[in-house]
Amino acid sequence: MIADILKYRECKKVTYYVLHVEGRQLHEFDDFQYRMKQVERCKTELQKLNSRIDTIGNKFGAFPKFFRHERQADALPGNDYHYFEVNDEGDEEYGLRLYCLRLTDEVVLLLNGGMKTEYDPENCPNCRKHFRFANQVARAINKDIESGTISIHDKKIRMEDDYYLEL
Repeated sequence: MIADILKYRECKKVTYYVLHVEGRQLHEFDDFQYRMKQVERCKTELQKLNSRIDTIGNKFGAFPKFFRHERQADALPGNDYHYFEVNDEGDEEYGLRLYCLRLTDEVVLLLNGGMKTEYDPENCPNCRKHFRFANQVARAINKDIESGTISIHDKKIRMEDDYYLEL
């Protein structure tokens, strides 16, 4: 599987990137946005999450304290946000999780996620594949950073024009 890293949005303090997997209609972050907007109970949390992304990007910077470390990847919202409720169907929910990679205080790669229904993302049918994928992407990007194939300078990921991430 191959994917392109695309610049998504440049804010005052952070540049956000997204990942587009070859053959998929939407990049990972747009897929997350689209799916979560379809679920009524996710809409308010999605608005809060998007507001948090804006605030991090424009006011603070992508400092580790704003993210939840998830093996080699990261997730939003961070550890400062504690959410738990039982939905109308009687299922436990731990809130939306957006998996991402906080590469520096100025560069974040937004990926995908879902409504977390189990404390451990490996046991959550909504988040497991996004959690695993984020960690797979993290391993591949870290390998390419170590080899010098890509680099990060200020608020930019630098790579050759024909660069693609091999997963």
